[in-house]
Amino acid sequence: MESRNPRSASLLVVDNACVERSMLVQWLTREGYQVDEATSPGEAIQKLEQQRYDVVITERSLDGEGDLGLLKASRVHAPHTAVILLATSGSIDSAVEAMRLGACDYLTKPVSRQKLRDTIRQAVQRQKPRTTSLALPESPSHRYRAQGIIVTSPKMLAVLEAASLVAQTSANVLIQGESGTGKELLARAIHAWSDRASGPFIPIDCGALAETLLENELFGHVKGAFTGSLVLKRGLFEEGQGGTIFLDEIGVMPVALQMKLLRVLQERMIRRIGSTTPTSIDVRILTATNQDLKTLVAQGDFRADLYYRFNGVVLTLPPLRERQEDILVLAPYFVQHFSQQVGKPMRGVSAEAMTILLHHSWPGNVRELQNVIERAVIFSRSEWLLPEALPPELLRQEGANVSRPPGSMTLAELEKTHILAVLYKHHGNQTQTAKALGISRATLWQKMKKYGISARQIAVQHR
Repeated sequence: MESRNPRSASLLVVDNACVERSMLVQWLTREGYQVDEATSPGEAIQKLEQQRYDVVITERSLDGEGDLGLLKASRVHAPHTAVILLATSGSIDSAVEAMRLGACDYLTKPVSRQKLRDTIRQAVQRQKPRTTSLALPESPSHRYRAQGIIVTSPKMLAVLEAASLVAQTSANVLIQGESGTGKELLARAIHAWSDRASGPFIPIDCGALAETLLENELFGHVKGAFTGSLVLKRGLFEEGQGGTIFLDEIGVMPVALQMKLLRVLQERMIRRIGSTTPTSIDVRILTATNQDLKTLVAQGDFRADLYYRFNGVVLTLPPLRERQEDILVLAPYFVQHFSQQVGKPMRGVSAEAMTILLHHSWPGNVRELQNVIERAVIFSRSEWLLPEALPPELLRQEGANVSRPPGSMTLAELEKTHILAVLYKHHGNQTQTAKALGISRATLWQKMKKYGISARQIAVQHR
């Protein structure tokens, strides 16, 4: 089925600012849309009850109640109408809340006309029947495995839920997190869940190349632009047409390049080195950093205007030390993966080895855990991964008593870690675990509920 011509779509503009609303209505009318207007969410709801619109464009109010009420009403009275929210500032909480209630996109002002034009066009095209579905599986801890994401902790599941919602919009996304937490993996998942999934995903490490090389990689050059440029070279922004560009470690990008990137975000065009002719691009840009961009802005090392462009939606990946329950699923997964890779059948991780893994602080996060398990599998002489196969530094850290936690752990973290380790030792059996801990089964259940611990997840690892 051919996609609908966006120019035949009917729009409803909701804004209590008379001048801004009138200007937007006039521009959209010149673009060829059929445009109606409302001065408040209440008036918009009345119009939705009486007439069908393809897209609603509404200004996000300061308290957020009016437009969220409009979103709820649109799901009842106009379930096939796309709602685009315009806001003066963005946050992950408000974005996720809006997406949960049915907004198809959430744009942070100021919004360029080209950006709004593209967003409306995409919203209209989503109204057509789809031959494929982007819906995720229902199981909370398994729905993300298709993208290679193995998690069980509530903190990570919340981040992934937000990512799956934002993926289906064109919003700029900044992924924050320490090195090794899986920022590129999350960016790949966002691409896979988006309507650009059939296009290319191109990752770029901004810290791996010198400024001139990075500029050449991003924008390309024309023949004769500099010594040795014998042929025209297309940059990665052009190679990524219809797909996603992932700019990793954006915080180290040179300031001169930051200005050029800002123009790309504003104009959706690039200029090859040595050329004065602009080239239109159609890419989604995702960014990531392990640095505090606010601090870099204050120091003058990162442009404030570019920071606010990237800061529309922020996803923060928690470090592994804050989600130890993920070690319970990641470690066995890596054992299975690497044992198959080296042709050495293994059943899993022993309780003693898991206790050591749970008590390690993992400064290198998931990447460090992966490397540790790979090494352990290679040197393992048993069908179970045992403590002696682990790196000496992990054993030295724990000393003679493997249950002794690092001194930096809080009392709550200590209690949670110990419960996890004892549960794992007893294969998720809560009666045996409570007895070993010297507490009642009811008390254990309360503590597991408090820390979000699933005995079933642990038991699965021993099947």
